[in-house]
Amino acid sequence: MKKRILKLAGILLMAGFLAGCGKKESTEDIALIVEASQAGYMTNAIADAASQYAADNGLKLKEHAVANDTPDDYMVSVQEAAEGGASIIIGYGEKFEEPLYTMQKKYKGVKFLILDGAPRKAQGKKAKVRKNTRAVVYNEAQAGFLAGYAAVADGYRSLGFLGGEKQSSVAYYGSGFVQGAEYAAAQLGLKKDEVTIRYDYLETNEISPSVMAKASQWYEEGCELIFASGGSIPTAVIKAAEQKNGKVIASDVVQTSEKQAVVSTAVKDVNDIVYNAIGSAFDKSYDGGKQENMDLTNDGVGLSMDQSVFKSFTMDQYNEIVTKIVDGDPEVKEEYVSTVNEEGAVTHLTLNFE
Repeated sequence: MKKRILKLAGILLMAGFLAGCGKKESTEDIALIVEASQAGYMTNAIADAASQYAADNGLKLKEHAVANDTPDDYMVSVQEAAEGGASIIIGYGEKFEEPLYTMQKKYKGVKFLILDGAPRKAQGKKAKVRKNTRAVVYNEAQAGFLAGYAAVADGYRSLGFLGGEKQSSVAYYGSGFVQGAEYAAAQLGLKKDEVTIRYDYLETNEISPSVMAKASQWYEEGCELIFASGGSIPTAVIKAAEQKNGKVIASDVVQTSEKQAVVSTAVKDVNDIVYNAIGSAFDKSYDGGKQENMDLTNDGVGLSMDQSVFKSFTMDQYNEIVTKIVDGDPEVKEEYVSTVNEEGAVTHLTLNFE
């Protein structure tokens, strides 16, 4: 009898050992889905916040590079992260929306965070945010409005907007910029030909000599200040501004210049959002299943006034216009600038599309 008990114990021990061998060890706790064409200050800020949380809590962070920007390539990266043991997977932008729509259902035990987008079956379709997903979108139009308003109020009259890929986050920055400049020009009683905005998309978010050449050309032709948005586009515009004695309002995350070429930045609250979202994924308080709208009412967007080098635009003026926007007058429209222009809302400045 004693031999039978010992033999049974040995069998159970071996079974436990084999089960342990079959269990795949987690290689990551936090996963970032990274695609080369999306690289820029926004993606860097997301990575910095995730890295900080991992370091503060002794967790493993891993980046998964997307081979190309197709939904299938994104889904392969998500699958790798989920099977690697990631508790939370973080992605960015419109290109992550369609693959996330599928993968949030496939991996219900994994938490997902998307910034500047929401999971949807196809572009233009209604978002479907499951309980294991948080979708954070920002009101770039409001941030852009503040940039345009401040630029004109600060005395700039020859302006430009250079956007990268024509995605909604970039387009709303530009539209808001025009609306803000228009509102400031109207307040100051300026005539239509006294403020000019050149407007163009570069069809890329990546830094290149051609992007820098475009910005340099605008400065040489008299453009005083360019609002730049989209991946690494602000980097190229800042370099051009430093060489041509021009000025820049950057976007997404605070940017500066040794030559003070950067007047201000239209910013988004990225660090706190990402850091706290990761924390909630691990303490079981993840508040998913909805789209979170970050705007002026919750300090989700704004201008980096503490790091700004305006000539005369003050914090009091900034607070005043923010209060007005929050109160709904002026109304800042989340529409493409072409729509705003077609509606006849641009009457106190000259808008030139290139």
